[in-house]
Formats: sequence, C-alpha cells, structure tokens
Amino acid sequence: MKEKDQKKNEVSSGGSGSGGANVGGTHALLKGSTRAMRPGAKVLGVADPDEWIELTIKVRRKKALPEVGKTAMRPLSVQELETQYGAAEADMDKVRTVLTGLGAKVLKEDAVSCGIRAGARAEVWESAFQVKLFHYSHSEGNYRGRKGDLRVPVELQEIVVG
Repeated sequence: MKEKDQKKNEVSSGGSGSGGANVGGTHALLKGSTRAMRPGAKVLGVADPDEWIELTIKVRRKKALPEVGKTAMRPLSVQELETQYGAAEADMDKVRTVLTGLGAKVLKEDAVSCGIRAGARAEVWESAFQVKLFHYSHSEGNYRGRKGDLRVPVELQEIVVG
C-alpha cells in the first residue's frame, strides 16, 4: 500500500501507524503521543476492562506562554495568567461534554494549568483514545501503560494537546 493511502487508512480506522489529518474517521492522531515499552519491561497481561483509571488531559492555551528570559515581564496574577494564557472556557466545556458522553467522570478542572482530571474504567479510556492498555513488569517496578499512538475523538483534535 502506498504511504499516503496507508496513512489515510490508519487515521480513519484508528490504527497505530503514524497517521495524519483525519479523513472522515471518528478519531485523529494526537501528535507527540507515541509511547514504547520501557527497555527491559515484560508484558504481564492486558489491563482489566473494569479497572478504574484517572488521568489528566491537557487542553490548548488561548495563546502560547512567552519564552523565559526573552522579554522582560512583570509577574502576573493567577487571574491574569488564566485570562491571557489559560484554556478557553469553550474548550474546557467541549472536553467535559465529550468525556462525560463517553462515560468518564470529570474530577477536577483547572483553566489556569489547562488540565482536566477525569476517571473512568479502562475500557472507556481504551475506546476514547483508541489504545490497548497492558500491565508490565520492570526491574524498577510494575506499571500500567500502552504502546503506540493516542487518537482523540475528532471533536477534540485541535483542543486536546496531551
């Protein structure tokens, strides 16, 4: 299969390749989300679909934070930080709506840090982000993780950044 056709197929079907822009599918690649097993790790098994998992979803900022040391700036209050650089209320609302629609429970929202803490059963997160979760053993301790890319529902593809 040609690379262009393969990428189109991976994005629309939720495959684990490098992906690209969404082409009529339900999910889009979250750039920079690729993960690999830790060196020396061994798969113990798949995560229990009913296992409760909490995670933080990062939402885009209204505008990028200024580079440190580039421009002299006076310190900002928390309110000024949120107003200028926090997450937009509409973006936070959209993420909350999509997550709750998928079956997740929103636990905490913070527009200043652009984060939404949410919890759900493993199978909810696997479906929401088109991944398979595993338990791994490693010399530094066991952990739960994934391999490959995350894909976000298309409604969130420009909003969720991590």
